[in-house]
Amino acid sequence: LLALFTRLGWRDEAKDEIESASIQFDLPPAAVTQHLRRLAKTPGFVAEAGRYMYVTPESVARHAFQWAVEGWSIVNIVERVPSALTDVFLQRARRSSEQEVRLHLDATFQDWFQGLASADLETTSVVRRLGALVETSPSTWAPQLLALMEQADPDSLRRQSLDRSAGWPPRRRLVWLAQALSSFEEYFHTAERMLRIMACAETEPEIANNATRVYSQLFRLLDSEISTPYSTRLTVLRRVVRTRPPNEVALAASAAIEAIRAHHGPIRDHHRLGAHRRPDPWLPRNQNELNECIRSLISIARQAARRTGDDKILLQLADQTRALLW
Repeated sequence: LLALFTRLGWRDEAKDEIESASIQFDLPPAAVTQHLRRLAKTPGFVAEAGRYMYVTPESVARHAFQWAVEGWSIVNIVERVPSALTDVFLQRARRSSEQEVRLHLDATFQDWFQGLASADLETTSVVRRLGALVETSPSTWAPQLLALMEQADPDSLRRQSLDRSAGWPPRRRLVWLAQALSSFEEYFHTAERMLRIMACAETEPEIANNATRVYSQLFRLLDSEISTPYSTRLTVLRRVVRTRPPNEVALAASAAIEAIRAHHGPIRDHHRLGAHRRPDPWLPRNQNELNECIRSLISIARQAARRTGDDKILLQLADQTRALLW
C-alpha cells in the first residue's frame, strides 16, 4: 500500500491519509499503521519523516510499486486511490510506471482534463496534477497543456502567480516544467511556446529564472542544456521575428542578443523530466560553426529592430558586437 504513493501521512493532521488509503484498499487502518511503524523502527525499507512514512530506498520503492500493480491491477488501483491522494500517487507512478500503467493513466485522466478551462491554470492543485501527468507521459500531456495555455488571456496568465496555497504558485511550476521539457528535442517547440506565452505576460521580474530569462536560455550557444540543433533554434527565432506580434519580436531579439553576450561559460546544472533521461546538449563542432551561429543571431536582432522600429535593439546589439572585437 505505502509503495503506491511517494509518502503517506500517519499522524496528527495528516493521519487521514493512511486511514483513507487503507479503507479504500480493504485493509484495517490501525493494523496497517502499526505494521508500518514497526518496520520503520528497524533497518529496512520504511522510513518516517515527521508526520509521513515512505518506502526507501528509491529503487525498492519502484519495484514495490510494480509488485502492487501486479497484485491489484492498475485499473483497480486507480479506482480505489482516494482523490486527496491522487497527486502523490501520480508522483510515484511517474517514477515507477511501465508503459501499460502510463497508458491507463493517460486514458483515466482524459475526462478530468477535458473538464478544465484555461482559468484553472491559476490554481496550484490543478497545475501540480498536470505537471505530474506531463512528467509521466510528456508526449501525451505536454501538447494538451500548451493548448490550454494558448487559450488563456494575458490577465489570466498574470494571475498564475497568485495562488500560494501549496508552496510554489502555478507560474513557478509551469516555468520549471517548460524548462525541463526544453532539454528534449521532441518537446522543444512545445516548451518554447509555453515560455514565450508566459514571458509576454511576465509577473516575476525579480526572479532570476523567470519565464523571460529561461526563454533566453533556450538559445544560448554553450552554457545550455538543450539538445535541439542550433539551426532549428535559429529557425524558431527567425519565424517569431518574421510573423509574430511586436512584443514577441522584442522577446526574440532580447534572446538573440543575450545569446551573443553569453556565448561562453560553464555548462549549467541539468533538469530531469520525471524518469526521462536528459539527452546530451548540442555543442558547436568548431569555432567556425560557433562564429556562423553568432552571425545568424546578429542578423536576427537586426531584422527585429527593422520590424519594430526599436533603436534600443540596435544599441544593445552594438554593445555586444563591440565586445566581440576585444
